[in-house]
Parts: sequence; C-alpha cells; structure tokens
Amino acid sequence: MACHAGHAPRSHVRLRPGTDRVEHDPLADFLTARWGMHVARHRHTAFWPNAHATWELVTAELLELDDELLAATGFPGLADRAPDSVLYSRGVSTRFARP
Repeated sequence: MACHAGHAPRSHVRLRPGTDRVEHDPLADFLTARWGMHVARHRHTAFWPNAHATWELVTAELLELDDELLAATGFPGLADRAPDSVLYSRGVSTRFARP
C-alpha cells in the first residue's frame, strides 16, 4: 500500500486472536490504556476523559501489516519489521465526559 499525494497515510492490520490472557503486565497496560480522547477544536486541543471497565487483553498472531502511517513518521526501519508485541481485545463500552 503506497502513500500517494492527497491521500492520508493509513494502516492495514490483520491478526488472529490467541487464547493466552495478558494480565498484570505493566508494559501492556501502559501501551494499551487510554484515559481519554484529544480533540482538535478551533486552534486548540481539548481533552475528554473516559471511563470504562477493564478490558481483557489476549496475545495475537500478526497475519498481515501494511503500515503507511508508521512509514510516514520518518522512523527508518520501524515500518519494515514486525512489531515487538501483538495484543487483541474485543473492546469495551466507553463513556466520555465533556472537557
């Protein structure tokens, strides 16, 4: 997937969720936790905090990765190698509060 002028970079990821639960892993928690959403509005950014139940993470197998977004960041070599970790969650319902 090549990035062309006038086309925003994007990522395509295909994976197979595993069955091994990831629990009590500070690095996985840090890399996957989201405490809110940053929203660009009229020349400034607002932060909207969120609340949700703890999500269940499992290991996953990477089947396909085509990452224009990472390649566009200019970090040489990162887009050309497999990620160090592949995790999956079915997701959780999330509620956002106004800033």
